[in-house]
Amino acid sequence: VPVALADCLLDDGNRPAATVAAKQIEGERRAAVAADADRLFMYGWSYGGIMANWAATHTDRFKAIVSGASVADARLQYSISDSRRWRFDYFRGSPFLDAHYPLYQRESAVTHAKQAKSPTLFVVGSEDRRCPPEQSLMMYRAFKDHGVTTELLMYPREDHAFVEPRHILDRAKRIAEWIKRFDTKAPRSTT
Repeated sequence: VPVALADCLLDDGNRPAATVAAKQIEGERRAAVAADADRLFMYGWSYGGIMANWAATHTDRFKAIVSGASVADARLQYSISDSRRWRFDYFRGSPFLDAHYPLYQRESAVTHAKQAKSPTLFVVGSEDRRCPPEQSLMMYRAFKDHGVTTELLMYPREDHAFVEPRHILDRAKRIAEWIKRFDTKAPRSTT
């Protein structure tokens, strides 16, 4: 059962990432009759990458996760992203003011990295100004430090939306390989 993004964002504004994750999990529960729990995977890019990071740090239901062009730390994103204005409204102010700091910290997936269990692949362009590569590097390092199976792919010259055909194809291939690696129920080739 698909969950409308508008439904996810209609909350009190205090726990937006948690609300989206909760709505997604509720949608999965309703669809669980048809889903094979041993073959649940997650892939997200940009805001989907933010949700992938959140899922990776809040549930172990996914056999593997791919997080693309994502955000680890909302405070860092406020500081270095080219799109910090919506975050200012979203979080109701600067992360460097005492009144807002706890919300930024709580809503940053990296804060919860010690809870991560699902193998996670981080993918980002080295020139991404929207979700800078430092964000993916931070999540990757946090997962490594906590013993989570993880890899980081950083594509040279790519911004938030990849444009080089070779990189677009390679990214798709690597994502498919990552998921296949952890799909223990997938049919295996005998050739």
